[in-house]
Amino acid sequence: MNFRDIPKNQIIKFNLDSERILIPGYVVGEIITIIRDAWSKDQNPDTWDQVFSYSACNDSIEWVWITSRGTLPKRIANWYYKAYNKQLDATIVSKIGNIVRAAMPKDQVYYFDIVDKLNWRAGDFGDHGSCFFSSSNGKTIRGHSPYLMEKDGRFKAIRFFKPIDNSNTTLSGSAHKFYENKDFFYYGISRAWIYEHSNLLSAKVGGVEIKDTVQVIFNGYGLTTKSISQIFSKYMDINSTYDISYKNIRFEEEYDMLYINDNGYVIGRDEIIERVDDIIIRDIVDDDEDEYDANTDDSIWIQGDIRTPLDPKPVRSNPVPDFLNGYVSFPDRALLDKYNSLVNRVPDRVAGALDLAPLAFN
Repeated sequence: MNFRDIPKNQIIKFNLDSERILIPGYVVGEIITIIRDAWSKDQNPDTWDQVFSYSACNDSIEWVWITSRGTLPKRIANWYYKAYNKQLDATIVSKIGNIVRAAMPKDQVYYFDIVDKLNWRAGDFGDHGSCFFSSSNGKTIRGHSPYLMEKDGRFKAIRFFKPIDNSNTTLSGSAHKFYENKDFFYYGISRAWIYEHSNLLSAKVGGVEIKDTVQVIFNGYGLTTKSISQIFSKYMDINSTYDISYKNIRFEEEYDMLYINDNGYVIGRDEIIERVDDIIIRDIVDDDEDEYDANTDDSIWIQGDIRTPLDPKPVRSNPVPDFLNGYVSFPDRALLDKYNSLVNRVPDRVAGALDLAPLAFN
């Protein structure tokens, strides 16, 4: 399935079987502790300079029971061998399998849509305090992030819902009923943004070059960005004839017209996204441009590829200056001018269009 083939602006019901559901975080933590303890016992004078990385273990493994690469215990054993050049003891592998099986959630049904109109009210999808919304009535404001993303045309939103029986009277009458039928209305619980990359990317499979598009999911609310990416990639994978997955990458917008939290997750064919490490948007449409030039290439850093930015933006753990940390929904003019003066290489055309409000919870 290609992203553009997914139905837009309508409810999609997706039944995710338990073997593909993301394993709960507390179980992941228990498993990584077991792996770390096994690693500690494997140490000897020749390996004392090694360091066990919790984050590397967590980020390198897809925490679902089964993928095209096998069951979780098998994938953990393979990762351990590649990382430390040692076989993980068979009793440990078996123990991990038993723990996961005991904690496996039941099959779960998700309700979501993909939309290109970013005009809901702040808070309708658990996104109270989102730095992208400066209006409480759902209208996009010229110069602010949802307006810019709508005008650009490459951005969508994925929104999750909970079906509520129409007889339910516990919810406020002001609850936004996005979809409704005779039995249910659908109440917003989570959302994330989707960036549709402009150009086809390529990889070789069996000596044959393949080309396809990728998407990046970022700034999730309600569900974590990783959970949303996992659910959406599984939906794409099940409805495709080839393997689709997700991967955490560095994702930035060059001029800070959008505030992007904690990178993003690229979605696409396995063979293509394994080569993508970074995507940097350098050409977002602004108020002074009438249309997007499809021939303008975004900057992508790809392993082994010569196409690297000539003037890469420095990596900053928090691009918002210290004096602006926190909830700054409507900064005064002097504060805005001070912020603009601190941002390197921001052209006049984007001055005033910077997103200064709070960090999204991810």
